[in-house]
Amino acid sequence: MLFAFLSQEMKDLPPKEAISKTKQYLSIIGAHIDKVLSKELSKEARHRAELWEYVSVYIRNPALSGERIAGIYVKLKEKAAAAAKAAAAADA
Repeated sequence: MLFAFLSQEMKDLPPKEAISKTKQYLSIIGAHIDKVLSKELSKEARHRAELWEYVSVYIRNPALSGERIAGIYVKLKEKAAAAAKAAAAADA
């Protein structure tokens, strides 16, 4: 299973690199969840919570609930948007 492989891979990495890869994977997973949910706006909140709970099962860290992982993703997404805005302003 992919998540089992990633969990083992993370154990072998230095902590900073593991955190960096985790952020990268959460950004990819979150973007996909956003894409799926944009098609079902009427049920979005419930589906969003269910999808993040599903992700939390495979992270295998009891301290990270689906809600907490979703919050981390939102912060990552906001930072990426701010960085993109700053880069665009610097180019202008």
